[in-house]
Amino acid sequence: MPFVTYEPYLLLFLSSALGSYLLTPLVKRAALRLNVVDRPGVRKIHDKSIPLLGGLGIFVSFGFLIGCCVLFENPVRAMFLEEARHLSGIVLCGLVALLLGVYDDARGADATKKFSVQIGAAILAFALGFRIEGVSLGPWGSIDLGVLSLPFTILWIVGITNAINLIDGMDGLAAGVTLFVCIGNFFVSLVLGNVVMSLLSVTLAGALVGFLRYNFPPATIFLGNTGSLFLGIVVALVSVLSAQKSSTMVMMLIPIAALGLPILDTFLAVFRRSLLGRPIFVSDKGHIHHALLRLGLTHRKAVLVLYGFCILLLGFATVVLLNKSAEAAIYLGVIAVVLVVGMRILGYLDYEKLRRALSNRWRYRVKNVFCRLMLLKIRNVQTVNELWKLLVEAAAEFEVDNVELSLNGGVGDSVRQWVNGDNHHTGAQSRPHDRRMQQYDLPRHLGRLTLSYCRSADEDFEVERNYRLELIGQATERRLCGLLSVAGAQT
Repeated sequence: MPFVTYEPYLLLFLSSALGSYLLTPLVKRAALRLNVVDRPGVRKIHDKSIPLLGGLGIFVSFGFLIGCCVLFENPVRAMFLEEARHLSGIVLCGLVALLLGVYDDARGADATKKFSVQIGAAILAFALGFRIEGVSLGPWGSIDLGVLSLPFTILWIVGITNAINLIDGMDGLAAGVTLFVCIGNFFVSLVLGNVVMSLLSVTLAGALVGFLRYNFPPATIFLGNTGSLFLGIVVALVSVLSAQKSSTMVMMLIPIAALGLPILDTFLAVFRRSLLGRPIFVSDKGHIHHALLRLGLTHRKAVLVLYGFCILLLGFATVVLLNKSAEAAIYLGVIAVVLVVGMRILGYLDYEKLRRALSNRWRYRVKNVFCRLMLLKIRNVQTVNELWKLLVEAAAEFEVDNVELSLNGGVGDSVRQWVNGDNHHTGAQSRPHDRRMQQYDLPRHLGRLTLSYCRSADEDFEVERNYRLELIGQATERRLCGLLSVAGAQT
C-alpha cells in the first residue's frame, strides 16, 4: 500500500539533493584535473571550456541512497527487497550507460559503439523483467505485442535514452526536463500504488535538484554523456515499470507526455541530420533551444520557456489521468495543436526551407564523400607540405576565406598562409559578428592552425561547413602532431 505520510519521500528527496549538491564540486575539480571538458566551438553556444562528467555526482547520490534502502533496516526495505530483480536491473543498466558516457566524454565513442552498448543494456533490462508486453485501448480492447515485445521494449529504452542525450545542448535543459519527467513518474507511480517506483523517482528528482544548482544558466559543469545517458536509461526503465500495472492507454500516456519535449526534439534532430547526411549523434544548432535563442531569448529565458512547455504537457497528462480515457482524444488534440503552433513559430514548418534542403540534399552528399576522402588522405600524408596542399584544397571546397598554419619546434619556425581570391566575403567587406574561426593549438607549443571564413546566408550550408571543417581540422591536428614528433620531419 502507498504511504499515507510524506516523510519517506521528503527524506529521500532532501538527502539525495544534499548529496548531489556536495558531490558535484568534487566531480568538477576531478574533470578539470583530468581535462575532461567541453571546449567551445562553432556548433557550441558556450564560449569557454566547461567540465563534463556531472552525471557522476547524480549517480553516486542516487545509488548510495537506494543502497541504503536495501541494506539497512528501514520502513521501505521490505518493499525494495521484493523488487530486488528490478532494482538490480536499474543499477546494472544505469552503470553500463554511465560507463559508456564516461568513455564518450573522455575519449569519444562513435554511433556504432553507442548503439551496440545501449541495445545490449536494453536486452539485459528485458531479461530482468522490464517489458512492454501489450497496450490496452480501454473500451476498444487491447493489443498484445507477443514476439514484438522485445523489439518494442528495446526501441523504447534506446529511444528515450537518446532523447535525453540529444537534448543536452543548453545549460540546465536536460537535467531540468528529466526533473519534470521524474515528477510525472512520481505521481503516476503513486496513483498506481507502486511505492518503490515513486521512491526511485523522487530520489532521482532530488539528485537533479542538487545538480541544477551548478548546471542552471550560467552552468559551471555539464551533465556530459556520463549524465545524460545514465538519466535516459533510468528514466526509461522507471517509466516502463510505472506503466506495467496500467490497464489503460491513458496511463502509458503519462510518461510519454512527460518526455514530450525530448521525444519531439529527437525526432526533429534525426530527420534534420538524416536529410543532410550527418551522423545523428553529431551536435548542431538546429535543436528547439537553438531556435528559441535565434528568436532573441537569453539562455535562461529559453530554458524557462522549455520548462514551461514540459509543465504544460504534464498538466494535460494529469487532467487526462483524472478524467480517465474518455477525454484522452480531446486532450491529445489540444497537445497536437500546441505542438503545431509552436513548431510554426520556431520555423520548423517552413516549407520553402524544407524544399530547399531537399533540393540540396545530393549536394551535401557529394561534400560528405569529399570530406571522407580528404580525411583518408590526411591520415596517410608523409610531409607537412603534402598536408598543407590538402588543407588548401579543402578550404577552397568549403569556401573558406583564409587558412594559416604556424609551426615551431623541430622543423624551424614556418608560417604558411592561403587567401581565397575567389571569395568576395574576405577582409573588411564582412562585419565582425559574421566572421567565423576554427583554431587548433597543437600540444607542446608545436604550432597553430586557423581557418577563417564568413558566415553563409544559407543556414544548411553553414551547418554542413562547420561540421565538415571541424572533422578536417581535428584530423589535421592529429596528423601534424605525428609528423612533427618525428625527428627530421620534412617541410
